[in-house]
Amino acid sequence: MVPGTPRVYDVSGRVVRALVDESRAPGAYRVNWNGCDAQSRRVASGACFYRLDAGEFSATRKTVPESLQPDDADPFRSRGQRAVAAADL
Repeated sequence: MVPGTPRVYDVSGRVVRALVDESRAPGAYRVNWNGCDAQSRRVASGACFYRLDAGEFSATRKTVPESLQPDDADPFRSRGQRAVAAADL
């Protein structure tokens, strides 16, 4: 098992939300983020970054909350969620 916590950051580098905080076996996982911070408030408009640190592995990617994208740009919009895939890291 490898401890790993994907986190979402705003453009100033502040943690918006930790998505998962548990150990998992190495592999590909998908985590859904609803575009809200830890207090269930919608994040500010603009780009965010998500980062995964797991053991010696670390990766960061850019994302835009689904509320800022056209309706057909994100298949998770109908469920009010934004997919953050660890496999994309």
